[in-house]
Amino acid sequence: MFDRISNVAAHAVPSRIVDQQVLSTFTDRLLDLAGPDELITRGRSLAIVEIALNGDSAARQHTYRPGSGNRSLMIRDDSGGKALVWTAVAGSVIRGYDHHSVMAPAARDDGRVWPGVLDSFPPSLADCPSLDVVDGVENITFCYWWFSGGPWNRGSVVFPSKTDTDPDGSWHLLRSVSSDKEAMRFLEDRYGGHFSEELLDDFARPRIFEGMLQMLPLDRPLDQVTSELEALGYLV
Repeated sequence: MFDRISNVAAHAVPSRIVDQQVLSTFTDRLLDLAGPDELITRGRSLAIVEIALNGDSAARQHTYRPGSGNRSLMIRDDSGGKALVWTAVAGSVIRGYDHHSVMAPAARDDGRVWPGVLDSFPPSLADCPSLDVVDGVENITFCYWWFSGGPWNRGSVVFPSKTDTDPDGSWHLLRSVSSDKEAMRFLEDRYGGHFSEELLDDFARPRIFEGMLQMLPLDRPLDQVTSELEALGYLV
C-alpha cells in the first residue's frame, strides 16, 4: 500500500504555485473538474489515511461525513480556506472560500460576495450547508452545482482584471481531489515519503479492514484509529 513515509510531524504545506501549463482556476474550466462522486470518493480515501496518520483532527485537511440521504467532504488549508463538496438526491454542490483571495467578501469595499458567485444558484439545492457566515454574508469565493449527469454549472462570474493565477482559490482548494496524481502529491507533500496509488483504491472500498490500516505507519494505537473510524460511520 505504501513504500515509505517519514514522520507525520513533518508537515509540508503544498505549494500554491500553479504550473503555467495549467489554466488557473476550476471556475474557468469546469469541464476539467471530475463529477461529485469521484471527488467525494477520492476525498474519503484521503480522509481515512489522514485519520490514520494524524492524531490531531484539527490538522487534517480532508474530512468525510456520510449523512441521511447525503454525503459531504470538507477540505481545509492551513490559513482559513475551505471547500465543501456535498451531494444528495437533488444534486450536488461545491462551495469554496479562499482566505487570501481578492474575491473574498472581507477584501471587498462593500463586504459582499463577489458578483456572480451565487447568481442562479438553484433553490432545489438550498439544503446544502453554507460556509461560515459573518454578519449575514457567507465567506465564499466560488460555487458550483451539478444535477444528474452533469455538467458542473456556475454563476456569471467575471474575475478581477489584476490578480494572481488562482483568483478564487478553486485550484488551491480542490487540487488534492482533482485526480489520483494530485491526491498522491498531497500525501507526499503533507506527510513525506512515497505512497502507492493503490492506497486510494484500497480505502475507496465500503469496508475498511484492520490489515489495511496496519500497513500504514500509524500515528497512534490501532484501536484508537478503528474506534474513530467506526464513530464517523466507516465500516471497520
